[in-house]
Amino acid sequence: MTGIVAACSANDPSSVSSSATTPRIGVTIVVTQNADPTPADGSSVGSNQVATSQIGESEATAQPTPVPSLPSECPVPVQNPPVPVQPAAITDTAPALAAYLSAGADVNALAGVLKSWGFIYNPSNSNNPLGAVVQAKLLPGTDQQWVAVYYDPSDKDMVTRHGDVVVFKCVGGAVQIAYQSSTDPAFEGEVLNPRLFTDEDVTGDGLGDLSFLVGDCGASTCFDRISIMTAVGGPLSNVIPDFEWVAFPTFDFVPSSNGNAQNLLVAEGYLGSVGAGPQRAVTDTWSYNGAVFTLTSRIKEPPVYRIHALQDGDEAFLDQDYASANALYRRVANDPGLQAWEGNTPLRDEAQVLAAFAYVRLMQTAAAAGDSASLQAAHDALVTAAPEKSPGELFQQLGEVFYSTYQQSGNYKQACDATTKFAERNQNTFTVLGVETFGYANYDYQAVDMCIVP
Repeated sequence: MTGIVAACSANDPSSVSSSATTPRIGVTIVVTQNADPTPADGSSVGSNQVATSQIGESEATAQPTPVPSLPSECPVPVQNPPVPVQPAAITDTAPALAAYLSAGADVNALAGVLKSWGFIYNPSNSNNPLGAVVQAKLLPGTDQQWVAVYYDPSDKDMVTRHGDVVVFKCVGGAVQIAYQSSTDPAFEGEVLNPRLFTDEDVTGDGLGDLSFLVGDCGASTCFDRISIMTAVGGPLSNVIPDFEWVAFPTFDFVPSSNGNAQNLLVAEGYLGSVGAGPQRAVTDTWSYNGAVFTLTSRIKEPPVYRIHALQDGDEAFLDQDYASANALYRRVANDPGLQAWEGNTPLRDEAQVLAAFAYVRLMQTAAAAGDSASLQAAHDALVTAAPEKSPGELFQQLGEVFYSTYQQSGNYKQACDATTKFAERNQNTFTVLGVETFGYANYDYQAVDMCIVP
C-alpha cells in the first residue's frame, strides 16, 4: 500500500506527519556494478560473457535487435546557466522558469532558484518545506518532464496562500509549459496551498500521472481537493473532475482488482465546527473506468447516533433494500443503545419523536413492498407509540394521512403526495429532522422527504 497525504490542519497545512508531507515521486536511479566476483577456480567471467563450458554455441539464442529510442528534444545541460531575475509577480514565474530550463538548467538548479526567490520555503514552526521540484515521465516520448510546485512569497497567510503547479516539457531543443494550474479553468485562477501527492502511474497506461492537492482553510476546518492529471487523451487533463472538497481527508492509492489502474481511497475527516452536528467516519473509493475516476463505493461507520440510523434506513429504502431499511427503522424505534444528539438545539424527547417517524417509515416500506400485514402492524405500533399529546403526536398525524390515503386508493404515489402536502402545511414534521436540529453535516430533510418513492 502506498503512502498517505493528510489534509492541511487548522493551524498550518504543512503541519502534518512526515509520511504525509513527503511527495511520493518517481526517482531516477542509476545502478553501477562493481567488478564481477571471481569464481572459485580463479577464472574470470564478465557480466556479458557466456561460460562456453556450460553453454555451447549451438545452444546460444540470438538476441533481439534493440529498438532505437527517439532522440531527446531537451536542451544540452549547462553547469552554471545564468540565474534569471526574480519575477515581479507569481504569474510571471512559469515563463521565467521555462527560459531558465531552456538555457540548460537541471532539476537541482531549478529547485535552487525557486528556494533563493522564496517560492519554496519552510513555514514558521515547521520543518516541512512548501513547494517541490521533481522530474517525472508524464508524456509520451523519450524525455522526462519537470514538475514545479511553488508559492507566492508575498502571500504567506495560511488561508489565502496562493501557489502554482507547472509541468515543463522539452520541444525542439527548448522547454515549454505543458500544464499550468493557475491557467486551468477548473481553478478559476485560485490555486491555494498546492501540494504534490504522487507522479506514479495510477491509470495503468504506462505513463506517470501527476496527482496534486489544493487546500482551503476556514475558521475551524481545512478542505482539500485532488486532481489527477494524465496524458491518456493527449494533453495533460484531470481525470477526476467530479471530486469535491473534503474536510481533513487522507488519500491513498491502492491496487485495483480490475486491470492495471489503481483505486483512490479517501478517508473523510470531521468538520471542526460544533454546528456541524454528529459526524462519523466515511471512506470513499474512486475507481478508474478507462476515461475518468468515478465514485464507486462509500463506506460509513455504523451508526452510533439515532439520527444516523434513520438516515441509513432512508438510503436503504431508496435502494429498495427493504430488509435493511426495516432493520434500521426498528433500531431507531426500539434500540436504547443508539445515542441522542445533545447539540446546540437538542430535540426534546428525541427517542420518542424519532421512534414515531420510524413507524411511519415502516408503514411506507410495507406499502411499497405490497405487504399489507406489515403495513397494519406498523400502523398499530405507531398509534401505540405516539398517542394524542405525546412527543410524537405530529408524526402520528403524518402517518395517519399516509395510511388512510393508501387504504382508500391502494396507490402508493397518491399516499405519498398526500403525506407531502401535510408536511408542507406542518413544517415541523421535517425541520425537526434536519440541519436546524442535527447540524449542517447531516441531511436536511424537506417536505418531499416525508414519504420516500423508491
